[in-house]
Amino acid sequence: MSLITIFGGAFQTSAGEVMSNGTLLFELSHDEQETGTTPPGQVVSGLKVRVSLDSKGNVPLADNIQLWSNSELLPSGSFYILRGWDETGTDAYGPQFITIPDDNPPYDLGNIVPAFPPGNGLGGGVGATLILKTNHVVNPVQSILDLYSSDATVTLTDNGDGSINLQSASSPLLTYLAGWHGWIAHASNSSGDQTQQAYGTLPGGITAAYQAASAGLPAMVSMRTSSAPDAFCYVAEGDPVGDAGKNINPSILRRVEYKGNVSNTSNIRVWIGITDRCGVGEVSALDSDNPNHNLIMFRYSTLASDTSWKCITQTSSSNRTITASGVSPVTATLQSWKIISPDNGVTIQFYINSVLVATHTTNIPAAATAMTPVAWCDNAGVGNIRSVNISQCYWETI
Repeated sequence: MSLITIFGGAFQTSAGEVMSNGTLLFELSHDEQETGTTPPGQVVSGLKVRVSLDSKGNVPLADNIQLWSNSELLPSGSFYILRGWDETGTDAYGPQFITIPDDNPPYDLGNIVPAFPPGNGLGGGVGATLILKTNHVVNPVQSILDLYSSDATVTLTDNGDGSINLQSASSPLLTYLAGWHGWIAHASNSSGDQTQQAYGTLPGGITAAYQAASAGLPAMVSMRTSSAPDAFCYVAEGDPVGDAGKNINPSILRRVEYKGNVSNTSNIRVWIGITDRCGVGEVSALDSDNPNHNLIMFRYSTLASDTSWKCITQTSSSNRTITASGVSPVTATLQSWKIISPDNGVTIQFYINSVLVATHTTNIPAAATAMTPVAWCDNAGVGNIRSVNISQCYWETI
């Protein structure tokens, strides 16, 4: 297709009086390139197309008035500004913002469905002035509005209908920051900066070691087992000794997130999340693929033949919901494990690297269950050294 013949319209007043011998004016929204011929040509917007109506308010087909179809013009998004006057020169129609289709020519102008108010969707109404603002402040440049995101966590999508969708690229944007919230930096060369954590390992003595930053990785605390069979290690936020030292329950949970990686993907078991058993006197609580405790955690265990992180909510060893995330552990890059409750413990969402991998609504610990964030690692009963390496932990309550 190329130029489209236009005709008809039957322009009339609201009383049915024909706009006989009136005039229409078509103005292209901006300069365009037409692609209907070879080689292509330039279509200027400054020169308007004036069309006369006949005694019945129609554009006569015999006049062979032709306009470029907007679908043949580049860049896309062009339109025509259409105005009309009666034979005395009185304003009668528009401005309306229309497009000329390229299917089923010639095009009958009677098929135009005017926007309300005039121009709605492609511009302002009659006499309207569009003012571009940001946060209620007038933009210094009024000729263009270019929406973009410099943050990969937010995507902007043109829906093609005049609306722009702003959306988190992965997890929902957290608008709640009530209650306690904050990041705890685990990686420090000074143990004095680690007073917010409790570390433990058996057998073989404490092995929480500072791991300096390297290419592509931040500094981390490496929670290492000894080489003794069944050795384990953990880091618990706050003081996990007894229920009084546990700082989260499902009714106030908003978000728990760890960042780090693991040393190996063989002969290892790792738990990351929140649980009600991890403190002194409870140190072997997670030395199992199926512990009999309340927990909301990620698990990777070669003893359980896990090939990816498992997302688990449970109230006991026999009341569990388990979902495979499809995401494997990493050893040489950074991974994040995030648990979110958008509705005070009724729903639990699991994210890995800010991508939703599971949603649970069953076997979630009771609202008042005292729990605490924990990262745990053991060597799966084999005499080798294994570690879970943590750079940061974040938790947030209402």
